[in-house]
This record gives sequence, structure tokens and C-alpha cells, in this order.
Amino acid sequence: MEFRLDFPRGSDFVGGGYSPRAAETYRRIRNSPEDTPIVAANTGIDPRIIEGMRQMRVTAERLIAVDWERRGDRAWSKAALLKEYFRRAARWAAVYGCDDPVPFFDIAACADPSVRADPRVVEDVLGKVEAGGRTVARVVPFILHGAALRATPGLDLPPELEDPFEPLITLFERGGGFHTEKGEVNLEWKSVRMAGWRDRLNDPPLTIHSSDKFDDLDREGLSSSGLGDQLRRGIE
Repeated sequence: MEFRLDFPRGSDFVGGGYSPRAAETYRRIRNSPEDTPIVAANTGIDPRIIEGMRQMRVTAERLIAVDWERRGDRAWSKAALLKEYFRRAARWAAVYGCDDPVPFFDIAACADPSVRADPRVVEDVLGKVEAGGRTVARVVPFILHGAALRATPGLDLPPELEDPFEPLITLFERGGGFHTEKGEVNLEWKSVRMAGWRDRLNDPPLTIHSSDKFDDLDREGLSSSGLGDQLRRGIE
């Protein structure tokens, strides 16, 4: 059983040999963790495996839905989210002894090299995020492998380690450019140095599930930088 990225959804079921009931059932399974036990009971598949597949599907769809068009007005919140990613990556690197010199690396391979995302999913997502550029193409497989790691049944991950890639996905979802150059991560109007990313190991954690907080951060950044008027006029 798998949640395929190319599987029909919604009205695609109707007229294609699928019933409206099948469409609704599939949609519910994809989107609702509450249905995982029901699916497990009906199929005999370990519920942890079903939930892991659902989580992988959600991660892939979030990446595919990102708008990569440059905009600039959210660079301040994206910088905060990037630093939170650095903090989490540093914590994983410390626990598992990862020796990668840069902050964007295959955390899953460091923690358990046997865990890999479905290569078909990786290929499909990469084909749909090409607008994000080369840095995004390099990082996306790491994110998907990380999702596979956290979704693997029976894997004993330290509970104190947060999902390392959630801040990065949230950063992407705020839209706009993202690439590395000359030792920095360029976020359009702001850049963040990668050097010293491990030193953020003990930084205070950032709560990332608050879009209002990030919107406020960007408004303050635009106001203090004097860039607000330029962006409103469409100057980049």
C-alpha cells in the first residue's frame, strides 16, 4: 500500500473507474490521522506504516505547493526560521556525531543509513520544485529522507530531538527565493551566514506554528529597513 503522488484525487476518480465514495475515502485517509487505525484494521497493515506513509505524502505535497517566485517581503521571518533550522540540525549532529561541515546535509543517513524515502517520491517532488533552483533541489531529498526516518516504525529516536526540517519547510512555504552563495543563504533582502551554524546548538527554541508572529516580524523588518515602499511599487 502506498499514497502515490500521481494517484487520482477528488473529481479525478469519477469517470475513471473510481466511485465518488472511493474518492472521498482516499482523500480522508490522506488527510486524517484519525482514520489510520480504521485503515489498519481493514487491511491488516501495521498502523505505524500507514501513518508513516500518510506523513510522507503530506511532506511531499507541502513541498510541491511552494510558490518560489521572488517577493522579498518575508525575508525577516525566513531568516528566523533558517536559524531555527540551524539550531535543530546542530542538535541532531551532536547526538549522532554527524561531521558534515555545512548545515544542509542528509540527517537521516547520519542517524540511520538504512532509511531512505521512496525514490519514486523523491524523483516526483524534484520534478515539481525545479523553480526553486539548485539549492532547493539539493535540500529537498534530505527533507524527504528525514520524513521517512521519523515515519519508520520501531525506530528509537531521541524524544528531545524536534523534527529538524519543519522550520525549513515552513520557510519555503512563506514563499520567495532561497539559495546559497559565498557561504551565505540568500533570502532576497536578507542573507544568513552558514559559518558557525553548530554554535546555535543551545539557542532558545523558536515556536514556528504562528504565521501572525512571522507576519509581524516581516512588517517590522520592512518598516525599519525602509524597503516597504519599494516592494509595494514592485521594485526588487
